[in-house]
Amino acid sequence: MQAALGLFRFRGTATSLQAFASALFYVVVLISLNVVMNIAPTLGRYVFPILGLATISMLTTSARRLHHAGRSGRLAALTLVPILGVLVACVIAFLPQRRAQLNAHLGARITGYLAIAFILLLTLWRVWWAPFWVVLDNMKPTLLVGDVVIAALDGAAMRGQAVVLRSNGQVVVQRVIGLAGDRVAVTAGQVIVNDTPLLQFSNGRFDEVMGPQGPDAIRPRCENGVVGAGAICNASRLREVWPTGAQYQILNIEDGFADNFGPATVPADTVFLLGDNRDNALDSRYDARVKGLGFVPLADVVGPVRRILISSSGSSLLEFWNWRWGRVLGAVD
Repeated sequence: MQAALGLFRFRGTATSLQAFASALFYVVVLISLNVVMNIAPTLGRYVFPILGLATISMLTTSARRLHHAGRSGRLAALTLVPILGVLVACVIAFLPQRRAQLNAHLGARITGYLAIAFILLLTLWRVWWAPFWVVLDNMKPTLLVGDVVIAALDGAAMRGQAVVLRSNGQVVVQRVIGLAGDRVAVTAGQVIVNDTPLLQFSNGRFDEVMGPQGPDAIRPRCENGVVGAGAICNASRLREVWPTGAQYQILNIEDGFADNFGPATVPADTVFLLGDNRDNALDSRYDARVKGLGFVPLADVVGPVRRILISSSGSSLLEFWNWRWGRVLGAVD
């Protein structure tokens, strides 16, 4: 027990073998996580706590190894840098040993333990919730390209709820319209579920500047035709209301093929999904032959979207000067 707890202390020293072993363990867990996320994404969340413990072990063991080498343990903070941190840990592991030993400064120890607490909270949080980056424009105006949303990892799917799903290796957000056994149809743009039309009310206009959006440089489609870069692109905004009272906003760009579907009965263990940007979403109205979703297996549904964590109008989340501060921690209908 004492030996196990010793892995998470900043006091004392560590040998080269201990430091290298902690770095190797971290790499093994990280690779295992990537394999699990590709094979069974829903099980990946249970590996995150192990990754958190491996990260802490690499941090503290590196700090003690630095003490053993007669250097400041503060340099161990570099092991928290993604990818580069593992290389730093390996370099620290093979520093020449000295007889001199440095004890961790009280302030450095406090900072280190705060970092440990943060890592533990982050990895435990990751068991129940996860962030996802929206890179498609199929959910406008509810979600914009560049939103980072928080989704609950419970695989839930309720009518009218925006959910995250994995499709062909890609993370997509869509809205649940029909559950297994439901009869769904779209007629002239109006959604009908079990012979009950969802009410739609005009809700003004959605305007945005024409230009590349997100990492894939997507350009929006406009109801007002083809517009040049920097011009205003707009679409009609509607409010769709369920008999239960649940409501959200959708967009209408044109009256065309996408406004009619079915009727069809949702097969067992699947859901029927639509994007809020109704004329610009390859959702359950389209099958795989045209890169649509078709009826989506429940196993592919990650869980419901809860909130917008951060949002950026740029091509990278690191461009903090392009963050949409008004959308931070915003609720999602």
